[in-house]
Amino acid sequence: AGAAKEKGLWLRNPDGVNLVHLTEGDDYNPNWSPDGKHIVFVRQTGPTDGGLDIFLASRLKDGTWQDNAELTRLTKHEANNDSPVWSPDGNTIAFVSYRDGNAEIYTMEEDGSNPLRLTTNEADDLEPVWSPAGDHLAFVSHLYGPGEIFMMDNEGGNQRRLTTNDAEDYSPDW
Repeated sequence: AGAAKEKGLWLRNPDGVNLVHLTEGDDYNPNWSPDGKHIVFVRQTGPTDGGLDIFLASRLKDGTWQDNAELTRLTKHEANNDSPVWSPDGNTIAFVSYRDGNAEIYTMEEDGSNPLRLTTNEADDLEPVWSPAGDHLAFVSHLYGPGEIFMMDNEGGNQRRLTTNDAEDYSPDW
């Protein structure tokens, strides 16, 4: 962050050359698509334009990235949308949305269409992460108090609690 001109997402080749200032907003939580052609990320859009929403940046047709890339807005809702993660096949994005009052896990197509709510409870559900095969998601739920790790199938069914303790469990991974 720092000065306004430093905000945004930056890319650099592993050898340290070719610095690209991909975005210039209050952007964070970038997540690469499995094929490396797209990045989804969260932008702080402000209280008059939704708060936090999910955007997509894509490589140019020649395979390069450009400064101040053209962006596609995938969510636009009064409530915050956060934590986007690509499915292993690159066709679906799981994310967290507060559109129903508390944090719930949703999925949407890679173009932002067909949002589907996967969790429905009165507690916050956070930090979705896909299984390597893409058939399940692990996530953190506060359904029983402190965060516990749960898993479910990729359409929200068969939700199962994996941890049971008094500690705050977070950052699930496969």
